[in-house]
Amino acid sequence: MPQNWRVKALTSGARKSSKRRSNARSLRPPDIRSGPEIAAAQSIPAAWARFFARTPEQMAIGAALFGAASVMAGISLSWHIDSPAGPSIVISAAGLFVLSAMMVPILRRFQAC
Repeated sequence: MPQNWRVKALTSGARKSSKRRSNARSLRPPDIRSGPEIAAAQSIPAAWARFFARTPEQMAIGAALFGAASVMAGISLSWHIDSPAGPSIVISAAGLFVLSAMMVPILRRFQAC
């Protein structure tokens, strides 16, 4: 009876460890397309903040706020059209950037008055 218990304990432990190993093997590195997504998610808010900021502090705060707004818009877009979240965030950030870039000449005209 004790020998059976030992064999059972050893085999059940081996099963658990093999499951752990198989889970570790199933983890894959990020796809190659995640690199451009990360670069776009970092550079678009900074480029947007350049339009409106006069100091580096204002640029950092503006980029953080723009990034938060684009993440919320991207997650919402992803939810409504059932698409991946990463590309949706980048598309919403690019769209907000284009809209604000079109508004810059209008805002500067009002500042000149």
